[in-house]
Amino acid sequence: MENKVAQAINVVKNNSKKSNSDFFDAYILLIIDSLKKNDFDKADIFLDQSLRFQEDNRINLVIFESLKQYIYTFKNKKLLPNKKNFGNLSLIAEAFQRCYYNDQRTSSLFLNLINSQQGVTASGKNLNVKSRIDITVSPNDLKNPNFQVLKTYVNELHKC
Repeated sequence: MENKVAQAINVVKNNSKKSNSDFFDAYILLIIDSLKKNDFDKADIFLDQSLRFQEDNRINLVIFESLKQYIYTFKNKKLLPNKKNFGNLSLIAEAFQRCYYNDQRTSSLFLNLINSQQGVTASGKNLNVKSRIDITVSPNDLKNPNFQVLKTYVNELHKC
């Protein structure tokens, strides 16, 4: 897979002046290439250029906003204020960003994900998409020996 991504990046770079390289996925490839090189300024430029494609469909918007958060976080060494809310996807992104900075709130964010309600997804309640029943665990529950396995898991998540 890595080789195919590298090949695709090279094709996009070689055709960057042509109209057949002016589409959302092409900019995503250029952003990935810039991020791999830790060139956050260039990634930001490509992100800005991809902006006009975010309205094409909802997934483009989600990808755009996720990359915007990622680039901002690592470029500015802080979390992006005023983020868009994409439900659990936003919680996951924030949890990992806070984890990167060893933020104290990381554990509670992961616990919020664990405590998600049955059938609730980013698009609302839909039991056809998510039918499982999640368990509810409060931070005080982790003091109970019956929750030792979960406590160990949360502690490992906090280390990331």
